[in-house]
Amino acid sequence: MGGERFDAISSVGMFEHVGKVRTARYFETLHGLLLPGGRLLNHAISEVGGSRLTPWSFFGRYVFPTASFSMSPMSFWPWNRRLRVP
Repeated sequence: MGGERFDAISSVGMFEHVGKVRTARYFETLHGLLLPGGRLLNHAISEVGGSRLTPWSFFGRYVFPTASFSMSPMSFWPWNRRLRVP
């Protein structure tokens, strides 16, 4: 991004495609792109206990083929600590 920083970032529909392995880097990147006091909207689809989508369903195959819906907000808390919730 060429060193740009932003006062607000909106991430809609991205988190479910990041995966558990890249969760830390995802939040570190977002945090690094925010100006001090900046705001983050992280919108994601999730389901308690994980997704019931099968790889053979239409949505599992064509809409969310790489998605992970089993991550609760607490699952990314260690990486999210520096982001303040108002």
